[in-house]
This record gives sequence, C-alpha cells and structure tokens, in this order.
Amino acid sequence: MSTDTAPAVLRRHRSINRGSSIGLLLVALPVFLLAWLIIFPIFSAVVGTIFVRGPDGATEFSLASYRFFFTDGYSLSNLWVTLWTTAVCGILLLAIGLPIALYLRFSQGRLAAYVQGLAIFPMFVPSIILAYALIRTIGPNGTVDLLLNS
Repeated sequence: MSTDTAPAVLRRHRSINRGSSIGLLLVALPVFLLAWLIIFPIFSAVVGTIFVRGPDGATEFSLASYRFFFTDGYSLSNLWVTLWTTAVCGILLLAIGLPIALYLRFSQGRLAAYVQGLAIFPMFVPSIILAYALIRTIGPNGTVDLLLNS
C-alpha cells in the first residue's frame, strides 16, 4: 500500500511547490508597487531631511530640521490639527461604519440590500470621474467657488 501512495504524495508535493511559486509571482507586483509608491518615497523623504548639504557642499548628518519642526509653534499646531482630525475621523468612521457593517452582516431584508448597494457604489465609480466631479465642484468656477464668491 505504501508503494501506491508514494507517487500521489510526490505529485502533491510538486503541485504545492509549483503553486507557491505562482503565488509568489502573483504577490510580487503588489509588493513592488507598495515598495515603489509608498516605502521608497517615505525613505527618501526621511533621508533627505537627515542628510543635508553643508555650506561647503558636503553632505552631513543633521537633525536640525526635526529640531526646528518640534520647536516651531506653527508646525506643532499643524501637527496637532492633523492628529486631532485623524482621531476624530477614525472615531466617527468606527461609530458609523461598525453598526452598518453589523447590520449588513446579520440581516437579509430589502433595506440591507439597498444599504449594501450604496456601500459598494464607490468601487464601481472610476476614480477619474470622481476627480473630474471634484474639480468641477470645488475648483475655480465650480459650484462651491460660485456660492462663496456670490
């Protein structure tokens, strides 16, 4: 009996190895895009603020930019507003989104279908159309600009 199962185990082992290499290839592009579009800009920004050119043109290590940022009142107030806005938005999103998610998870009525349709609507609106709508609404000569300047 062990002679019959050995080829099946080998075939299964080969398919697992082939499947894992295909899986790695499928993951490679998103990982590359994450590194290129998010991690690399963060790294280059931090390196650009730590290693600065001195008066003689040589690159030197300096924390002066960070020292200035954390001692400047205007920068600290901007940081505080950013952190406050982020915290309030996160709390509001949790307070609004969690009950809706629980409702959608545990109900099957007609209202739940409508709410779910509204929730997934942004996935089907192309971002270019959304950007155009924002430009037309908020941009120069947009609806908001016309209302504020009238």
